[in-house]
Amino acid sequence: MITVPADFASATVMREGDVGREWIQALPALVEKLCQHWNLTIDGPVMHGYLGLVIPVRLFEEPCVLKVSWADESTIHEALALSAWNGQGAARLLDHLPEWGAMLLERLDHRRSLCDVGIAEAVEVAGRLLRRLAIPAPSGFRSLRSVAQNICSTLSERWEQAGRPIPKRWMEQACELAAQLGTEGANLLVNYDLHYADVLKGSGSPGLLWIQRWSLAIWNLGLRNCCGRVWKTLKRKVAWTAISPCWSRPLHVIRLWLAPGHLFAAWTTGYGHSRLA
Repeated sequence: MITVPADFASATVMREGDVGREWIQALPALVEKLCQHWNLTIDGPVMHGYLGLVIPVRLFEEPCVLKVSWADESTIHEALALSAWNGQGAARLLDHLPEWGAMLLERLDHRRSLCDVGIAEAVEVAGRLLRRLAIPAPSGFRSLRSVAQNICSTLSERWEQAGRPIPKRWMEQACELAAQLGTEGANLLVNYDLHYADVLKGSGSPGLLWIQRWSLAIWNLGLRNCCGRVWKTLKRKVAWTAISPCWSRPLHVIRLWLAPGHLFAAWTTGYGHSRLA
C-alpha cells in the first residue's frame, strides 16, 4: 500500500477535522482498490497538491497518473472540465469514478513546469493556454458573475486572515475589478486557478506548434489561491508588465493578477485582447 505524505495528511486533518482524518486513513486502501479496478501498476513516488494525491501509474505500458481528491467545490467539476477540453491544452481524462473522487489522467512531466522557464516564455505560454482553454462552457459550472460576487464579499476577510500581505488599495481594487469584470464575461469555460506550477510539459508531437506541448495539469488544481501567493506573484508579474512589449493592453495583465486567480476568467472571457491570442 501507498504511504500518505505526512504534510498532506496533517494539513487535511487540520482543515477538515475528524472527517478528514478518516479520509486520510482510508486512502491507502482506496488507492489499492482503484489500482485493482483499473489494472494499474504504481511506478513512482506519491505526490500531492492541496486537496488530492497524485500517484504515477501504468495502465499496461501506458504512463498515467491516478488522482484521488478530497471532494469540495474546488474538485467536483474537474472531470467535467477535462472531458470538455478533451486533451486540448489540458491533461487528457482517461477515466473517472466520481463516487470515489478518482480520476485516471494522461501523465505530463511534473519535473518541468512554467516555473522553470524564463519569464518571457512563461508569459507567452500562459497567455496562449488561457485562450486555448476558453471554450464554450458546458452546463453545470458556476458562472463568472457568481465567482466575482464571491470575491467581492469575501476578499476583505481573507485578506485580513492572511495577515494583510498586500497593500489594502490593491485588495480594494481587486474587489472593484471583480464587480466590474464579472458582469462582462462571456459564457466560456476557464480554469480560475491557473498558475505556472500548474502548466507542465507534455509529450507533444513534433508536428504541433511548440506552444501546444505545454498543458494544464489539473491534478495540481487542489492548490488554492491566497493573498500571500498573489503578493509573491504580483512582484514578478508587475515588474514584467512594466517592460514587456508583448501585451497590447499591459494594464490588463496587472488587473489579471490583482485578484486571486479568479480574474483569469474575467480577462480570458473577453475583457482584454493580447497579441499572443
